[in-house]
Amino acid sequence: MKKCIDEKAVQRIRRQIVRKPILDRRNTSETLVSHDLPPLPAGARPMRDSASHEPAPTAPKKSPEEMPSINVTEYEEGRILQRRGTSADVLVSGTYIGVPVAVEARVVKNDTSEQVVPWIVVDTSPENGIFMGMLDGVPQGGWYDFQVRFVNDHNVIDHGLHKWGVGILIACIGQSNMKEWFHTGTDLEAHPLLFRYANKKWLGLGKKGNGAIAFGNRLINRLGLPVGLIDYSVNGSGLRKEADWRMGYWEDLAENSIYNRFLAGVSAAGGFLEFVIWMQGEADAARGTVSEVEYSTSLERFVTKQVRADIGNGSGRKNLPFLIVMMIKRPGGEDGPNQAIRNAQKDVAQNVADCYLAATTLDLKNQGTQHLTHRAYTNLGFRVAQTVLFILGKEEYYRGPSVVGVTQIDTKNIDVAIRHRGGTDFTPASGISGWEVVTEDLPAFVSEVIRHDAQTIRITLKDPITGPAHVRYLHGAMPDTANPVRDNSPLSLPLEEYEQKQPGN
Repeated sequence: MKKCIDEKAVQRIRRQIVRKPILDRRNTSETLVSHDLPPLPAGARPMRDSASHEPAPTAPKKSPEEMPSINVTEYEEGRILQRRGTSADVLVSGTYIGVPVAVEARVVKNDTSEQVVPWIVVDTSPENGIFMGMLDGVPQGGWYDFQVRFVNDHNVIDHGLHKWGVGILIACIGQSNMKEWFHTGTDLEAHPLLFRYANKKWLGLGKKGNGAIAFGNRLINRLGLPVGLIDYSVNGSGLRKEADWRMGYWEDLAENSIYNRFLAGVSAAGGFLEFVIWMQGEADAARGTVSEVEYSTSLERFVTKQVRADIGNGSGRKNLPFLIVMMIKRPGGEDGPNQAIRNAQKDVAQNVADCYLAATTLDLKNQGTQHLTHRAYTNLGFRVAQTVLFILGKEEYYRGPSVVGVTQIDTKNIDVAIRHRGGTDFTPASGISGWEVVTEDLPAFVSEVIRHDAQTIRITLKDPITGPAHVRYLHGAMPDTANPVRDNSPLSLPLEEYEQKQPGN
């Protein structure tokens, strides 16, 4: 097999490689190796199609008395390689002492050493103490280890020690409510196949971070695959320059911008993603000067001209799926700017291909003024996981009910028709909150909101109205969600916010 070495890739990624000293397993003595890269051989081919993107190892210096030995280059513990379809082409490399005719490798399960990929020659002409080649079609799953050996002497063998897998990589970006996925709540325990990648390190989640754990565990329990969450959200970050609160903004393309730091992290993790989750908007709403059109235009450009242009699409779909989590309630915020951001998010989710409104959040409880409670993050994690499973064809729905019509029955009663997606009915039966009726720009006093039937909500006004009514639900910065509408699906998904179009609009 031809060697898979690319000089630029070697220089770019060599800092991330995890090496261990060469171990002569016959005399149990250890010999450290030199770290000088040899000249590239003729006919070397690029590594960009590898799921791992690892560099060539460095050749050891052989002394006359040393016995033959081989050493596989380790991945970082817990590394997850993005699948392409149901498998990944994985780079295997390392160093050796001796004269191998060729080097072969295989993949085994980390816990049992059961064979996953059989022995196959990966380098037919190793030289200068270095071997390198591809293991094609490593099936999705984990955890795995490498084993490598000389073709001409099976006693010269090395077993990898660090576990790794092939699965799904999902970027989590935005601002503090995305960051809190990983930091708020200790109610859950992460599945062993769930890892987080941040600051160029792979880490288990343990019991910290209800949102991330609820999300990842649901995917793993349903799919049986390792899930890696690429965490590059930044507290207080805006989308547009006007919303830069000295924490950075995502449209910024400067060398050390938060966006380029995110790209560097994705590159170090392999360069390909299956999904991107975006949870942001508070910084732009708080500035109060970003209009609905401006935010919508910027978010569409960010998706299509930045994220999808700069990151490898590992989803198997035409476009890298971009999942938008609607901005949460903001106590103390102004209605206009907050509603503008939410409307813009819905617009992008509806009109940009392979963008999804992954979860609505207005029914979830806040703690303080900016963030959700730990239980709310758990619910949010489950909702976003439902969206991923829907995209993967594992669920039939991912959103709650929506309003499909408003009928003024008489001068005091208005019926709101809803369409179910995953449920067939809703609660509560009475005392429903969050509804407003406006006539001639003045609010009408709502005396009662009840369930009329499984598809109808009835609003009763205190006083009769003479003109047309304008109805809205969960509108503004901090709507009343004491008793919101939720369906009877297993996730109790909320009725989505609604604003009736006024005549002429």
